[in-house]
Amino acid sequence: MNSRHTLRFTRTTVLAAGAILLILRFAFISASPAHAAASTDTGFVTRQGAGLYVNGQPYRFTGINIYTANLRDNCVNSYSGGYDNSVLDNDLSQFDSATGGQSRVFRAWFFQSLATTNGVRDWSAFDHTLAVAQSHGFRVIAVLANGWGMCEAQGATGRNGLGYRDISFYQDGYKQGPDVGHIGGLSEGGITSYRQWVQDVVSRYADNPTIFAWQLMNEGNAGTYQSNGTPHFTCPSESAANQALLSWATDVTQLVKSIDHNHLVNVGTLDNSCGTRASDNIAISAVAGNDLCDYHDYSSSSTIMPSALSYMITQCKLIGRPIIVDEMGINQTDPAINGDLTTRAAEFAVKMAEDFQAGVDGIMPWVWDGSGQHVDRLFEIKPGDPVLAELGQFGMSPPVAPSSQAGPVSSPSPWSLASAGPTAGSASTPTPGTMTAPADSVRSTAAPGSSSQMAPSVAPTQLIINPAGTLSTWVSTLPIRAVLRAMHVVVVTVSKL
Repeated sequence: MNSRHTLRFTRTTVLAAGAILLILRFAFISASPAHAAASTDTGFVTRQGAGLYVNGQPYRFTGINIYTANLRDNCVNSYSGGYDNSVLDNDLSQFDSATGGQSRVFRAWFFQSLATTNGVRDWSAFDHTLAVAQSHGFRVIAVLANGWGMCEAQGATGRNGLGYRDISFYQDGYKQGPDVGHIGGLSEGGITSYRQWVQDVVSRYADNPTIFAWQLMNEGNAGTYQSNGTPHFTCPSESAANQALLSWATDVTQLVKSIDHNHLVNVGTLDNSCGTRASDNIAISAVAGNDLCDYHDYSSSSTIMPSALSYMITQCKLIGRPIIVDEMGINQTDPAINGDLTTRAAEFAVKMAEDFQAGVDGIMPWVWDGSGQHVDRLFEIKPGDPVLAELGQFGMSPPVAPSSQAGPVSSPSPWSLASAGPTAGSASTPTPGTMTAPADSVRSTAAPGSSSQMAPSVAPTQLIINPAGTLSTWVSTLPIRAVLRAMHVVVVTVSKL
């Protein structure tokens, strides 16, 4: 090798070594949670692009739907659980023990009807639920209204028919009050418009880190209710429905953000329904102020991942939004399950592994039944269900449990169990013949309007379970991949000398 070749080789080697060091430095910094987001010890769940964080640490979770947390015999017939007893405390104790403390998020109804007693605002149920959740280290996704009207307008009549929130609600009805209530009257319904309700509840709990996120609607969609013959819903115009949902979502998300600078917001739509088909739903998720995409998966056990969910994962990452599956249900009467809870748990595990590997940030099965009162027999998850261990395996404990709460607007320290406010009067018994369960939209193997297209039955990529604060597997291999690429460049370059 002559001197010119020696000089060229030396220069190339130095440059390659420098490149390796820079790549490694970048890779390790990128993979370091300390650099992933600003380290602010607030205890609130935050969003950085398409990722969730708590105190600067990447955050992934599993949890459960406990929609009954705020109920006091005012939604489900014969359901006697309520905020003013030990039901929720026992529920969280049982669930936490069964999941090894690794699955500490639940989703619950925070409807106006559940904060109204005899025509007067009553925050007792909500104060109690958040206090109990905080005492167990849980976070709560608070759902502010139901697109189906159930638990809000059960049996009521009106322009929205049976309480279903049709296109007229999203066009301007949400600004009109009082919001439609139960047939029993104001003691079970709203006393303000939906928009005013959102402003009131968000203002009260804006500084409470126990709340994970505000969900503006459960399964919002903008069809038209038809009462002739058998009650049903139609979609005369997808574009008109989408415009109504976009307008409502833009207005209300901005309202919430103008009041509350701490919490995430999720619009809450029913994918592939009226006004929410494919890209139309992505457009709603992309509105300013919305932080999360969400999806409800009631596909059959043989469908590992619905094609619509796969589409949403890809598109939501492109618009910079995390995505959560905040309802995942497997029907116990599915022929592949046939009532075998061990088989069902295994099917849940396969779905969760595939979802997390594909980029989902949180999964919450439907639905918890700790009291044995059968809130939803087909989908219920009770103490002793083997799926609870799976939730613990896939879950990740929050880096820091929700901290002590700050007081709400115009009310001293409602977080204390001892100061949960006046005991609300007993609500009227739901009208006989009204829906008893589920309180969500009626479930079948595939929920109405949800996407249950068959996806190829492919074994999921192996996922490291419960990484205990580390980043995902592919991030941890970045330095190795970078070194291999740099070494390849050096070898190729030197071989040409």
